[in-house]
Formats: sequence, structure tokens, C-alpha cells
Amino acid sequence: VDVTDPAGGFLPGVLQVGVDDSSLDLQLKLDEEFARLTEDRRLLREFVFPRVSTTQPHYLPVNLHRIVQNAIQIFHIDRRKPSDLEPAYIVDAVNELGKRLVVVRGEDFL
Repeated sequence: VDVTDPAGGFLPGVLQVGVDDSSLDLQLKLDEEFARLTEDRRLLREFVFPRVSTTQPHYLPVNLHRIVQNAIQIFHIDRRKPSDLEPAYIVDAVNELGKRLVVVRGEDFL
């Protein structure tokens, strides 16, 4: 998403009126998030699933569709209405969540 380009940016009706969606700071955050996602995808392809065909689907140990569906029901989100969430807030919240997650390798009980 290029929020600095008048022809680009978020689609009409996606964000509520008044939500800041065109600042250079937001564009920088979105570019950093895209770079992070691109690097994560590369890591999954080259390290986690190195010998799996790219034409075959990769099955994850979680059902992402169910997680999103549960969040929509719990927080009473109407997908037909514009969102009142700031895009910068979402990126920052995801980054903070990632910092709190701890991965522990091993076979022992925690």
C-alpha cells in the first residue's frame, strides 16, 4: 500500500472518515512491516520447508481461518462497515506482540 500516492492507498470505505491514512510515518511503518513479512516468508521457504515443492500447499499447525473467525465473533466486527483502527496502531501492536512471544526449544515440560 502506498499511502503517499493519491491513486494508491487504502480503498474507499475501508477506514472510517478521520482515520489518518496518508502520512509519511505510516508509509515508513508499512514498508518496514512489508520487509519483515518478506523476510519471514523467505525464512519459511528456505529454512523451515526447504525440500517441499512450491506448488504444494504448506499446512501450518494452526487453523488461521478459525482464529480470524473467532476474533471477528468475539469483538463483534462487522466486515461491511469501515474500520476505526489506525493502521499505524495495528502495525505497532503486532510488533509488541511479537516481542512478548517466547519460543523455547526442547523436549522437556515447562
